[in-house]
Formats: sequence, structure tokens, C-alpha cells
Amino acid sequence: MNRTMLDTTSRLPPVLASAASARHLVRDALAQAGIDCWTTVDTAMLLVSEVVTNAVVHANTPVEVHIAVRGPVVRIEAHDGSTTPPRLPHLDAGATSGRGLAMVDELATSWGSVVGPDGKTVWFELRDEPPDGAVMPGGPAPAQSTGADPGPSDPRVPPSREADAIEGGRRELGISSMQLWLDYLAIGGRASWVTLQGYLRGDAPLPPAEVDRLAQALDDRRMTRNEILVTDAASTSTPSGRTAGAPGR
Repeated sequence: MNRTMLDTTSRLPPVLASAASARHLVRDALAQAGIDCWTTVDTAMLLVSEVVTNAVVHANTPVEVHIAVRGPVVRIEAHDGSTTPPRLPHLDAGATSGRGLAMVDELATSWGSVVGPDGKTVWFELRDEPPDGAVMPGGPAPAQSTGADPGPSDPRVPPSREADAIEGGRRELGISSMQLWLDYLAIGGRASWVTLQGYLRGDAPLPPAEVDRLAQALDDRRMTRNEILVTDAASTSTPSGRTAGAPGR
């Protein structure tokens, strides 16, 4: 694999759209450096989006994104004007925010931060090494089964009724597909991320175990929503048991 040493820095404005700009910068830089393993590229784009979003939301200053490639190591840094160090939060299953650093901690080979007089830098590194079983774009296709046509017993094929139920649950809860994927990744971690990449690229359906994780993510969301509804209902009740604002008899 021919890789080219690379160092590049770009300055982005403190707007949420900078996360998308950072993803494009990373994609183009890694292509220029000869990094073509889709797991490395996709993971780098996901994580730079998270650290840049954190910088914009919490520091509200311009963000400098530095991308360096040295052999198989990809290092990405995001520098902002805040001197408050990042903190890895403890997340409940139903948390709807704060997953950015948790995802960096889970998926990066290593990561850290440096605080100086002019702000802080959050960095992470990835090694450009395809996981076992990963298929490179343009590479040989995986071996096909020589047995009977795949059916419900085939571990690669989730039952369609379960997939339909998951999509129905997502619509019922009013959450985006992206939010569902983030919840799913928070449960499954690195292994689920690699599987999800293959699924989104159309390489293979999600195995039943991953479908179960998606269902768990929906159940966690549903439980959190019900707890909020119960709390809201209790807070609008008067001591006499009547709903606030409801006429008495």
C-alpha cells in the first residue's frame, strides 16, 4: 500500500456547517495521502465531525483542523479558542447528546487533548489497517455461499418483519435515522461500527445480533420518552389530583 506523508491545516468558522466541511477536508486529504481503506476514511470522517461540532458548540470560536499522515497513522487535531478541557461524560442509555467524545474514545486508536494559553487541541489517531473480513472498494468480492438459497436461518439475513418493526419504531418515536445509528453505536461499539459501514455500503444485511442491538436502542428511547411523559404528567397535577387548569366540580 503506497501512502504519502501529508500535513495540512484549515481554519473553519464557528458554525455547525463546519462539521460537514471538516468531513470533506478529511476525505480529500486521506485520498491525497493514498489512504483508501474505507473503515479508516469513514471513521476519520465520523470522528472529525464530532470533535469539530464539540468545538463549535462549546467554544464558539473558529476551529483549526490539522490532518497528518505518517505511514499507517492518521492524526487529526481540532484546535479552538477555549481553555476548558474536554471531559468524557458518563452517558445514560437514553442520553440524546454528549456522545461525541464517547465515540472518539471507543473508535480511535488513541486520543487526548492539550490546553494552552490560546485554547485547546483535541486530537485522535487511527491506524490504516483494514479489519478482518473488510472488503476494500474495487477489491475481490467475498466468497459466496455454495449451499441453499439464504433464508431466515442464514445468520446474514435478519427477518424482514424485525427490520420493518425497527423502521416503524423510529417513525413512532420521531427520531432521525442518524440518531438511531448513534444510539446503536453507543450500545455495540467498534464492532458494530464496522458492521454498520458494510450495511450502509450495501455489502451485506445486518446480522440478527445487530438487529437486536437496533431494537434495544429503540426500546431505550421508548423507555426514556415514557419516563419523561410520566414526569410531565405528575408535574402538571395539583395536590387534589386535578390537572392544573382543569375546572373543579
